[in-house]
Amino acid sequence: MRVRSAVLWLGAILAILAAAECRPASSPPRNLIVISIDTLRADALGCYGNERETSPGIDRIAANGVLFEDASATSPWTKPSHASLLTGLYPRRHGARSMEAVMATDAVHLASWLAERGFQTAAVVNSRYLTSHGLENGFIDFTSIDYIQGQRHGSPVTGAAIDWLKNRDATRRFFLLVHYMDVHSDYASLAEYEQRFVEPYDGPFTGSTRELYRVAEGDLRPDPSDIRHLRNLYDAGVRQIDDRIEQLLGFLKGEGLLEDSLLVITSDHGEEFMEHGGVLHGFSQHQEVIRIPLIFHGPGIPEDVRVSTPASLVDVLSTSLTALDVESPDDVDGAPLQETWSRDGTVADRFLYAEADISFPPPGRGAAPLGPHRAVRNDRYRLHYQTDTQTTRLFDLANDPGEQIDVAAQFPGITETLRDRLLMWLDASITTPERALTDEELDRLRSLGYVGQ
Repeated sequence: MRVRSAVLWLGAILAILAAAECRPASSPPRNLIVISIDTLRADALGCYGNERETSPGIDRIAANGVLFEDASATSPWTKPSHASLLTGLYPRRHGARSMEAVMATDAVHLASWLAERGFQTAAVVNSRYLTSHGLENGFIDFTSIDYIQGQRHGSPVTGAAIDWLKNRDATRRFFLLVHYMDVHSDYASLAEYEQRFVEPYDGPFTGSTRELYRVAEGDLRPDPSDIRHLRNLYDAGVRQIDDRIEQLLGFLKGEGLLEDSLLVITSDHGEEFMEHGGVLHGFSQHQEVIRIPLIFHGPGIPEDVRVSTPASLVDVLSTSLTALDVESPDDVDGAPLQETWSRDGTVADRFLYAEADISFPPPGRGAAPLGPHRAVRNDRYRLHYQTDTQTTRLFDLANDPGEQIDVAAQFPGITETLRDRLLMWLDASITTPERALTDEELDRLRSLGYVGQ
């Protein structure tokens, strides 16, 4: 009897295994939804360590997907980073590096690539600065919702995205980009969010861009209580945008689209709060500006996985196309990240880069411009390189994740290796045509802190 029982059990097990092998693999996501939250530093989210309840909605998505703990932007400001997100190229190759530069015409745009393969493509953005210089290429439907300075909230963006989803051709796959500006200065959230996150404060700072630019120029010097107040205002904006995203996710879930789509949540850059003597962004390449959230969620994406392997915005294109089972362009800088979460592996010989080509007046130097600056990192060390002075600084991210201690003198070999790698990499840089900015565009850039006040 025991032998017969064992045979029966063995037969049952073999039948189960055979059925599992015959079962078709899960289908790839049908659609792609990318949510870009402008100016969102990673540590502002609960899933990245913020102890305040700034992001319960995003945290739930992260808990049911893959979160990259060490993801980097390609630039400390909006245009180059978004161009990298949409092309899989670093700024040195897509060309949209300066305020006037136009994206290279031969750069393959994610929206164009998917449109050519039958996808509906749409974008809803909260900044007119993303409507020119080539970033709008390939989007069949492109909606720009202008913000009111000092009065931003993402409800119109969410509403426009939902309207597009309601009116799309439901028989076709789609790619939707949704861009929010609620976290960007001015730090002016709706009253209900400021009441929840902003502590009593009797100081002079309001969080306006004009005021923060004066700090960047060295005219104003905030004390620790001022910085705490500014960060509270910023956190209020994070919770505000989280609620708007939850509204969008609720619609997607109700329509059965959330479980049928690859969802990517990320940012273009972070924000400074005097970690290195500055505020706003674009002034430096430090981690508070370069480290961003990067979360993937959807069919084929494992749940509750945190990946420590360094990743970059340039990886989003290849990773998304791989997940969608769509071929990728041949010559991109990014890599599909599936290997890092499926086998806890790494991308071999990985170096990540960041670039800035706009001249900002850095903290403490008045109106003196800060020339083009670059950064390169491996899995542990990060090198900053100032191209006009050829000065270098090296930081050990394992022991100094906030980049406070320059260890270039202690590790000259590592410094030289990374510098040589960076200079060789920069040799392949291209120059693209420039388009003169209109007075209206200059005014908008001024309101965002990109042009002197």
